[in-house]
Amino acid sequence: MANKKQLFLLLLSCVLSACGGGGGGNGGSVSPPVEVDGKTRVENETIETLWVSHHQYWDPNDLPAPSMSLIVSSGATADFSLERMQLIPSVSGFSYEPGYIYRIRVKKTKVIHLADLPIYTYAWLATEQKQLASGQVFDFEFPKTTLYRRSGTSIRALGLPLEYSCDLALCDAIEAQMSRPEVSSLILSAKVQSPGQPVYFTGIKSVAVSHL
Repeated sequence: MANKKQLFLLLLSCVLSACGGGGGGNGGSVSPPVEVDGKTRVENETIETLWVSHHQYWDPNDLPAPSMSLIVSSGATADFSLERMQLIPSVSGFSYEPGYIYRIRVKKTKVIHLADLPIYTYAWLATEQKQLASGQVFDFEFPKTTLYRRSGTSIRALGLPLEYSCDLALCDAIEAQMSRPEVSSLILSAKVQSPGQPVYFTGIKSVAVSHL
């Protein structure tokens, strides 16, 4: 009889131990830890609203191949001036079409990578506004590069699906400036024609010169 009682108490002790193991009033349920790449760690996440420009910035000097970035701003209005704009490589889940100005809500995640370098990633949550930008006039920074092909009144960025247009005299002037070794970039006056049509350059606003 004593043996049966001891066995019963032992089984009861094991059951109570298993049921109460989680503690904290959650019935023993323990949330699994968030898995993060061993080389990175998530610092924080925020919800932000961004304006996205009607054209993209291309960096011909990005290695191993030229790249494009979205031009965004985070103010109360869509301000893509050179002083206010930001560049981000992409927004996960966002369907972008040139020729439109967007207002989108995103989740911004700050990740600390190797050597404690912060990296920001963006995930699309909602598109709050999509506005046709036909006729929009803006400043365009044309970087110093040989990675473009000019044919008459058309300028194409090599390796990227980008095309620009200008009248013959202006295209000649742009090409002449780009051939000067001290020129680092051109600031051009530009105009949006319509979605699917090349951005139209209307004039050279300024020339940036590198001091070697």
